[in-house]
Amino acid sequence: LAVVHYNLASAEEALGDWALALAHYGETVQGAPESGSTLRVDALLGQARMFRRLHRIEEGRAALERAQREATTLGNPAALAPV
Repeated sequence: LAVVHYNLASAEEALGDWALALAHYGETVQGAPESGSTLRVDALLGQARMFRRLHRIEEGRAALERAQREATTLGNPAALAPV
């Protein structure tokens, strides 16, 4: 079900419905596996983008930092770059 929410979020983002996309990215984060999930990291990055578009900068920064922390568990060296 998390993948369905992610796909909906991506479509809504493309259509410019950022509030609805944000809600679906949140559902993706809630439904994705707790660890080792690139889907979860991608959804957190989606949340960061939507928060930025909605001028909710601090929430966007928090989502970006959370995505970076979770990405480090995936063994991706690029995730170690400072935010």
